Amino acid sequence: MNLLKKYLVVLAILVTTLIFAMSLNIALQTEEPLNNFSYTKAICSDENFCRDYVISCLDEKVLKINPTGAAVQFTKSWQDPRTKEEIEKIC
Repeated sequence: MNLLKKYLVVLAILVTTLIFAMSLNIALQTEEPLNNFSYTKAICSDENFCRDYVISCLDEKVLKINPTGAAVQFTKSWQDPRTKEEIEKIC
């Protein structure tokens, strides 16, 4: 086989591989994207001691909760301004 034919065979293999990889990538992109996010949230005790946490979620599932190190002690008369739903919802 001459050199030109060898290059054409190699080129054909590369083009076929590239087309396959591109079609696989397009197929993967059509799947539902994951809703992966993180945010900080204060979680308070009955004594109004609130600690801040980084909460990582995947859709509505908690992946991890890590303390930031920030905390505050409010007076006994303090009332959390968030709604009950906001306080209880994690993800």
